[in-house]
Amino acid sequence: MEKLLVIDDMPGVRRSIVAVLKREGYEIDEAENGAIGLEMCFSNQYGLVITDLLMPDTDGAHVIAMLRAKMGDLCPKLMAISGGGIAENTALTLSAVKNSVDAVLSKPFHKEELIRHVQTVLS
Repeated sequence: MEKLLVIDDMPGVRRSIVAVLKREGYEIDEAENGAIGLEMCFSNQYGLVITDLLMPDTDGAHVIAMLRAKMGDLCPKLMAISGGGIAENTALTLSAVKNSVDAVLSKPFHKEELIRHVQTVLS
Protein backbone atom coordinates (compact mmCIF):
# COMPACT_ATOMS: atom_id res chain seq x y z
CA MET A 1 0.00 0.00 0.00
CA GLU A 2 1.05 3.56 -0.69
CA LYS A 3 2.02 5.98 2.06
CA LEU A 4 -0.31 9.00 2.24
CA LEU A 5 -0.14 12.45 3.80
CA VAL A 6 -3.25 14.27 5.02
CA ILE A 7 -2.95 18.05 5.51
CA ASP A 8 -5.86 19.77 7.25
CA ASP A 9 -5.94 22.46 9.90
CA MET A 10 -9.13 21.08 11.47
CA PRO A 11 -8.04 18.31 13.88
CA GLY A 12 -11.41 16.51 13.84
CA VAL A 13 -11.59 16.40 10.05
CA ARG A 14 -7.95 15.34 9.75
CA ARG A 15 -8.35 12.56 12.33
CA SER A 16 -11.53 11.30 10.62
CA ILE A 17 -9.83 11.08 7.23
CA VAL A 18 -6.81 9.36 8.77
CA ALA A 19 -8.99 6.85 10.64
CA VAL A 20 -11.00 5.91 7.53
CA LEU A 21 -7.90 5.41 5.40
CA LYS A 22 -5.99 3.50 8.09
CA ARG A 23 -8.91 1.06 8.30
CA GLU A 24 -8.42 0.52 4.56
CA GLY A 25 -4.79 -0.44 5.19
CA TYR A 26 -3.02 2.76 4.16
CA GLU A 27 -0.03 4.09 6.05
CA ILE A 28 -0.84 7.71 6.88
CA ASP A 29 1.12 10.73 8.06
CA GLU A 30 -0.68 13.91 9.01
CA ALA A 31 0.12 17.61 9.11
CA GLU A 32 -1.88 20.37 10.79
CA ASN A 33 -0.95 23.05 8.27
CA GLY A 34 0.48 23.57 4.82
CA ALA A 35 3.97 24.61 5.93
CA ILE A 36 4.46 21.42 7.94
CA GLY A 37 2.93 19.40 5.11
CA LEU A 38 5.41 20.83 2.61
CA GLU A 39 8.35 20.02 4.90
CA MET A 40 7.08 16.47 5.24
CA CYS A 41 6.68 16.10 1.46
CA PHE A 42 10.23 17.25 0.83
CA SER A 43 11.67 14.77 3.33
CA ASN A 44 9.39 11.74 2.76
CA GLN A 45 8.00 9.85 -0.20
CA TYR A 46 4.22 9.80 -0.53
CA GLY A 47 2.00 8.18 -3.11
CA LEU A 48 -0.78 10.67 -2.42
CA VAL A 49 -1.12 13.97 -0.60
CA ILE A 50 -4.64 14.98 0.46
CA THR A 51 -4.76 18.67 1.31
CA ASP A 52 -7.47 20.98 2.50
CA LEU A 53 -7.52 24.16 0.44
CA LEU A 54 -8.77 26.70 2.96
CA MET A 55 -6.19 26.91 5.73
CA PRO A 56 -4.57 29.90 7.42
CA ASP A 57 -1.06 30.93 6.39
CA THR A 58 0.08 28.29 3.88
CA ASP A 59 -3.12 27.20 2.15
CA GLY A 60 -3.67 24.10 0.07
CA ALA A 61 -3.40 25.92 -3.26
CA HIS A 62 0.10 27.07 -2.27
CA VAL A 63 1.00 23.54 -1.16
CA ILE A 64 -0.12 22.16 -4.53
CA ALA A 65 1.76 24.83 -6.50
CA MET A 66 4.97 24.35 -4.49
CA LEU A 67 4.88 20.56 -4.82
CA ARG A 68 4.34 20.75 -8.58
CA ALA A 69 7.08 23.38 -9.01
CA LYS A 70 9.73 21.87 -6.75
CA MET A 71 9.14 18.14 -7.20
CA GLY A 72 8.32 17.97 -10.91
CA ASP A 73 8.01 14.36 -12.04
CA LEU A 74 8.60 13.17 -8.46
CA CYS A 75 5.48 14.96 -7.22
CA PRO A 76 3.03 12.62 -5.50
CA LYS A 77 -0.56 12.34 -6.62
CA LEU A 78 -2.61 15.22 -5.20
CA MET A 79 -6.17 15.42 -3.93
CA ALA A 80 -7.75 18.73 -2.92
CA ILE A 81 -10.56 18.87 -0.40
CA SER A 82 -12.55 21.88 0.68
CA GLY A 83 -15.71 22.83 2.44
CA GLY A 84 -15.35 26.50 3.16
CA GLY A 85 -18.93 26.80 4.34
CA ILE A 86 -20.45 28.67 1.40
CA ALA A 87 -21.15 26.27 -1.44
CA GLU A 88 -20.29 28.80 -4.16
CA ASN A 89 -16.92 29.62 -2.57
CA THR A 90 -16.11 25.93 -2.19
CA ALA A 91 -16.95 25.25 -5.84
CA LEU A 92 -14.84 28.22 -6.99
CA THR A 93 -11.92 27.20 -4.79
CA LEU A 94 -11.98 23.60 -5.98
CA SER A 95 -12.37 24.60 -9.64
CA ALA A 96 -9.35 26.92 -9.32
CA VAL A 97 -7.05 23.97 -8.58
CA LYS A 98 -8.88 21.28 -10.56
CA ASN A 99 -6.29 21.18 -13.36
CA SER A 100 -3.42 20.98 -10.85
CA VAL A 101 -4.61 17.95 -8.90
CA ASP A 102 -5.59 14.36 -9.56
CA ALA A 103 -8.90 14.59 -7.68
CA VAL A 104 -11.14 17.05 -5.87
CA LEU A 105 -13.60 16.30 -3.09
CA SER A 106 -16.06 18.70 -1.46
CA LYS A 107 -16.69 18.54 2.28
CA PRO A 108 -18.73 17.11 3.76
CA PHE A 109 -18.21 13.76 2.09
CA HIS A 110 -19.03 10.17 2.99
CA LYS A 111 -16.22 7.81 3.85
CA GLU A 112 -17.13 5.69 0.82
CA GLU A 113 -16.53 8.70 -1.45
CA LEU A 114 -13.15 9.32 0.14
CA ILE A 115 -12.11 5.69 -0.22
CA ARG A 116 -13.29 5.55 -3.84
CA HIS A 117 -11.40 8.73 -4.76
CA VAL A 118 -8.20 7.52 -3.09
CA GLN A 119 -8.41 4.12 -4.78
CA THR A 120 -9.07 5.72 -8.18
CA VAL A 121 -6.16 8.16 -7.87
CA LEU A 122 -3.74 5.45 -6.77
CA SER A 123 -4.79 2.89 -9.40
